[in-house]
Amino acid sequence: MKRSCKTCTAIKRKPRRNWANVEVVYVPIYRPFCPRCGSEAFEHIRGEDNGDNSTTERVVCRDCSEPYKIVRELSDSELPDLGNG
Repeated sequence: MKRSCKTCTAIKRKPRRNWANVEVVYVPIYRPFCPRCGSEAFEHIRGEDNGDNSTTERVVCRDCSEPYKIVRELSDSELPDLGNG
């Protein structure tokens, strides 16, 4: 026979959010900088295409040697015209 916990039954769960129609807000960052020292000088180690109009770059700060990633997203105006015709 299962016993129900009074504490568990008293907790009401929030309904799940529907993220399908949530507004997307783009925040442009023009010059990437090191999160540790703030330097804008970095060495590019590796980059890869994410398949969703964005790329991820692995970089190392030239001033403090901190490794970090930069994700670059192309806006619609920066996308190449592939000629849909």
